Amino acid sequence: DGPVFVICPDTTVTVSANAPPGLSMMQETLLDFYVQIASMTAGNAPPAGADLAVTTSGGGGAGSSPIATAPPIGPACVSAGQINSFLAGSPLAGQGQNFYNAGQRYDVNPALAVAIAAAESSLGRQTNATWGLYNAWGWGHTQPYRAEAQSWTSWQPGIYTVTAQLADPLYMGASPPLDTTAAIYGKWCQSGTCAAGLATINQVLGELGVSPDSLRFKACGGNRQ
Repeated sequence: DGPVFVICPDTTVTVSANAPPGLSMMQETLLDFYVQIASMTAGNAPPAGADLAVTTSGGGGAGSSPIATAPPIGPACVSAGQINSFLAGSPLAGQGQNFYNAGQRYDVNPALAVAIAAAESSLGRQTNATWGLYNAWGWGHTQPYRAEAQSWTSWQPGIYTVTAQLADPLYMGASPPLDTTAAIYGKWCQSGTCAAGLATINQVLGELGVSPDSLRFKACGGNRQ
């Protein structure tokens, strides 16, 4: 009793696929699924030479929805503007460009540092002398090595330090790399609430359109930076 997809009359479904390397098993399965939909509805195989794309047009009538939306495959662009919109109303508000620039410098999707801040401090709402001033990530607060976490004088150095840490040999720069949220946060988190924190990280990434197992930087073109 799996999911049921209803294809409305006169609806065109277009799928093109040229799968990038390193897809997870679930991504490969979904890719195959979308290709099969295209073959059934359009009567021919999808063309090669393009990344996965799924579009629908026509049919359905008022209130209808597309039959499916493809999950992110490969690195996703997350702009400074998107981050600022997400951070609005939090102590980290307005730091989107710093997150984006740090991600670009260290080849880490900026959404990852944002998501860890959400898990560790509710986007900077829980920072103090113990947890670290301007430290939204619990960075350096690991018993028995430090009783107090690192503090900074503004958000910018913290954003750059944490992003650089994510890129270094402890995490994404390891051999083999820790390149999924489960692997990264499994090492990052030292508390008894790691499962809840990981769920928060994956939720935030989903809201920003980022896959939890594709965490490298992707530049945003045009005016989206």
